[in-house]
Amino acid sequence: MKKIIPEIKKTIVPSKSLQKSKMEIADLAFKLVEEEIRKYSEVINLEFGGSFAKGTWLAKNADVDIFIKFKNKTSEAKFEEISNQ
Repeated sequence: MKKIIPEIKKTIVPSKSLQKSKMEIADLAFKLVEEEIRKYSEVINLEFGGSFAKGTWLAKNADVDIFIKFKNKTSEAKFEEISNQ
């Protein structure tokens, strides 16, 4: 067990350099989405979500979820139009 745990930990817990790299990529993606959504008054907020936001992402399997919040009164048609941009 003492030999197995450190090996498994390498594949599960991201290294500091991988964490830094993922954060840089996430920040860039966030800024790009943020720039794009400024065009729409229906959008009220933008935030990270999922395992990345919680800090529970795995070293070899990581994605970055960015959630866009819309005003409640946004029509389905407008939501689809913005989402397809």
